[in-house]
Amino acid sequence: MKTTENKFVARFVFIETLSAESIAKTGCGIYVFLTPVEIEELYVAYQNLSSPIKDYARQCVKTALAHA
Repeated sequence: MKTTENKFVARFVFIETLSAESIAKTGCGIYVFLTPVEIEELYVAYQNLSSPIKDYARQCVKTALAHA
């Protein structure tokens, strides 16, 4: 059960970090620019990286804004 809880918390922190970065850049949350499915795909991709979450979130928001 603890593993499931840790995964939930990690996903929550990821989404909150994306949202904070999006709000800082645009004044709007991440769901304005990305669908829940896209956010999940980004989270899965992030799990395979060793970069800091904030750096990855910044890059994701930058890319999302470029495609908006």
